[in-house]
Parts: sequence; C-alpha cells; structure tokens
Amino acid sequence: MRTDKKPRRAWLDAHNVVGIISVPFHIVIVITSVVFAYHDPFYGVQNQLVHDGKLGAAFQSGIPKPDPQQSTNPIDMVDASILIESAQTESDSFKPYMLQYAAVNSLRAQVRVWGRDDSAVAPRAPGGFVVANPYTGNVDSIEYMPGKQSAESVTLSSFFALHFATYGGMAVKWMYFFLGLAGAWLFYTGNLLWIENRRKVQRKKPTCWPATQRRSNSWSLNRRCYIGLYSGDCSLIGFGKVVAWLHR
Repeated sequence: MRTDKKPRRAWLDAHNVVGIISVPFHIVIVITSVVFAYHDPFYGVQNQLVHDGKLGAAFQSGIPKPDPQQSTNPIDMVDASILIESAQTESDSFKPYMLQYAAVNSLRAQVRVWGRDDSAVAPRAPGGFVVANPYTGNVDSIEYMPGKQSAESVTLSSFFALHFATYGGMAVKWMYFFLGLAGAWLFYTGNLLWIENRRKVQRKKPTCWPATQRRSNSWSLNRRCYIGLYSGDCSLIGFGKVVAWLHR
C-alpha cells in the first residue's frame, strides 16, 4: 500500500489487495453454485451413463420398508420430545430446532428433525436433519445428519457448505459477510479507477464540454448506480428474511 503517493495510487493498491483476497472466495461461490443448482441434471446423466437407470433404487435402498401394521391416525403419533431425544441420541452436538412432518396419514409417514451442528459440515443451508418415524419414534435415516454422513454424501454436501457457510460456526459466517462486501467494493473502486483513466485520456482530446464537468457527472452517476443496486439487493434479501420469519 503506497500511501505516500497520489490518492489514486492508494486507491489502486487497495483495489488490488482486496481483489487478491476476495476473488478466490468469489470463484468458490461461482463453482459451488453450479454444483448445487444443477446437481439433479448431473444425477440424470450419471443415472444413464454409469448406473444403468438404477440410481433412484440405490437412493431408496437405505430407507426402511413401511410396516403394514403401523397406524395412520395422527392421534397415535409419539410426542415431539421423543423424536427430539431420538435425534440427539445419534449425536450429542446436534441441536434440533424444527420438526417437519410429511405423509402422516400413510404408511410412509416421516418427520425430519432439523438441526445444526457447528462441529460438522451441514448438508444444506438450514442445517441437517434426521429422518424419524412419527408413530414409533425410531430413527430411519441419518444420511443428512451433520457429522454422520457417508463419504459420498459429504462430498456433495461440501459444495453446499462452501457456498452457504454451513461450517465453522459464526466466525465463518462473518468472514463470508465481509468477503461479500469486499467483492461489491471491488466493483465500485474498479469503476472509479476506470473513469479516472478515461478522464485523463479524454483531457488530451478536444471536447465540447469541460473535463471537470464530465468527471463530476461520471463519478456521481457511478456512485448512485452502484450504491443504489447494492442497497436494493441487500434490502430485498432482508425483506425476504423478514417475510419468512413472519410466516413461520
């Protein structure tokens, strides 16, 4: 950082430093977004080329078969505390926060006990879950439980974890937050430096209006556009979070 030079030189050095620090982070974000956005088409190709159309059956093989004698009346379901205790039996560091029931009136009734574990890689952005039977309280699957996944599942979950910062606890989340802001700042300073270079080039050419006015208008428009776009994005994301919280 050459702070003893002209202000533009300090801005350029700061721009380069932030780029070196934040660009690898954004490359990771881009690569991981491709994986989690298109992993279903990837599965489809693998199913035809590698698994001879039997990939779906392989996924279902670890799920217990339904008991034909099991009740399908929701009044017979076990208490929620039993389901939470069954999930925590699998891992002491697993912290449940939500129960998600599905197909409770059928023999395939299940409940997902969602939770978080800061000591392990989470398979999804909201954390991970244990699949349990709401009528017996027994755990049917821990394939999506943080710290209990198979090697194949951890490989896939690592892409989700790298994108959504579902590992390392709050320290990693704050690091992602500041690296995201650094990327926005990188675009902003890059445009300012580009405008300054354009101003120097155009100063040597005949113009129909003063360079100082052109510089002032360009800087003002650039600042308004980028600050407006970033503020709008942040506001929209925040509004979505508030709406989701209100509809819990």
